[in-house]
Amino acid sequence: MSPSLTRKAADQGHAPAQFYLGVLYDLGQGVPQDYVQMAVWNRKAAEQGFAEAQYELGIMYRNGHGVPQDYAEAAVWYRKAAEQGHAAAQYSLGFMYHNGQGVPQDFEEAADWYRKAAEQGHELAANNLAMCYERGLGVPQDLEQAVTWYRKAADQGEESSREALDRILSKIEGAEHARLSRLNSERPDQGAQDRVTSSSQPSQSAPPTSESEPRYPKLSEEQKDRMLRDLKAAMEQGLLSPNFKPSFLGVDPDQFACSQHTFGGNPLPEFCSVSWNILDCFATALISVPDLHFPPSLLLVRDWLDEQDGRLTLYLSAGILDEAKQVRTLEMTVNSEAWIGSHLRPLATARGLSLGSIYWDRSGRDSLFWCDYPGRMARSKVPGLGDSDEGGAAQWPECRLVFDLDSTMREKAKIAIAFVMAEDGTVQ
Repeated sequence: MSPSLTRKAADQGHAPAQFYLGVLYDLGQGVPQDYVQMAVWNRKAAEQGFAEAQYELGIMYRNGHGVPQDYAEAAVWYRKAAEQGHAAAQYSLGFMYHNGQGVPQDFEEAADWYRKAAEQGHELAANNLAMCYERGLGVPQDLEQAVTWYRKAADQGEESSREALDRILSKIEGAEHARLSRLNSERPDQGAQDRVTSSSQPSQSAPPTSESEPRYPKLSEEQKDRMLRDLKAAMEQGLLSPNFKPSFLGVDPDQFACSQHTFGGNPLPEFCSVSWNILDCFATALISVPDLHFPPSLLLVRDWLDEQDGRLTLYLSAGILDEAKQVRTLEMTVNSEAWIGSHLRPLATARGLSLGSIYWDRSGRDSLFWCDYPGRMARSKVPGLGDSDEGGAAQWPECRLVFDLDSTMREKAKIAIAFVMAEDGTVQ
């Protein structure tokens, strides 16, 4: 349908045409791209009960797209569509309950809406329902149910579900092996042929082998579009699952801590993940500096977010914790700073982090480095990020890594540097 005919039908109150006109304004097809007009026409269709428009209006309020960001209003429109059986809206409403966004945090409600969507084949809802069963959030903890729903999501191509499924099956197999070993040890008088084994039981984890039941069915264009929208929103809100890589230096993750990292109920898992990985890289580069000497004290490396010229900026600093727990600055030469700056990037690349230009304070008075934030989180999508508190101080998340430098760490740092500075520059 042409834009002119669509507008004519929309002006006459035809809800699908009103929704489609909103889509045209979103894409800028036949009309100027205008998100405010998109919201206007979506609302007209939504107020007539058109579920797809209600869902789309919920997305716009959640993301502040064409309308002021308002989680409570987003939840209202998600609910209207969800109650009509709209699977993506059911998933999104469950997500809001899960995180306490626009509604009180309620894991039972979250699990209930996830289930409604998952039963309609929504793979992200199936993944989240499985997670609820795995952790006992809003439902009794039940690993068998977790396996069932993770498998449903994995069979639809959800990568994180496949990883979770492998993890749980390994856990279950380990527990079963321990149980069988215990039973066998309690029956020492029986022959090997009578021992309890699991080999005669059908595998519960074997993937489907019938060609008539494809493991990863092709998604429709609508499903792909919704997945991409949900993924984009999760990225922009810093909600991607953490990816904590093993430390180059063998530092225990228990030495890592975040503070002020919850904004609008959002724990910023992406920032925590980026911070763990970048701080380990920063410490590795720091320790490997040839002419830098460290007193026998605790080493503190920390990072925090700020904004510079409208871009999220990640700052890195290092210091020594003395016996009084006071932080003493590490003074560096120009050569030391250049060494760290030139080795930090390949270390980060090996961790899957792409750093742009790296800057540092060249006065030598402190060890301050900064670069553009290497994640996908957007400040405008995270409520409260960078806002001022009652005292006027901007609220930004910060993470720190504190550990004792033992005699092996400098050698580990040198090995890591040599490894990532090889020709291919990657860790195999």
